[in-house]
Amino acid sequence: MDIRNFTDSTGERVQPYFAAFMIERGYERAREPFERDGHNLEYMEWNGARWAEFERENGYPHDHIRSSRADEFTDWLQARCDARATLKGAA
Repeated sequence: MDIRNFTDSTGERVQPYFAAFMIERGYERAREPFERDGHNLEYMEWNGARWAEFERENGYPHDHIRSSRADEFTDWLQARCDARATLKGAA
């Protein structure tokens, strides 16, 4: 699945980071995480953890100015989703 052009089961277009989150957690509708906790804290925690993992794996310092790495991070998330789909297909 292409996280840059992802739509949920209702046809709503979803931002790439959130698409990767939905795929990893098995959500079909973008509203599901909000319905669970009312604030979408699950996504915020997941996103922060993925950024930290990305920075560690690539030897980047942890900083809060991440926009310069946004495209690379999106590619990294896409690779995670692709690997997940490959593993699911092999099972």
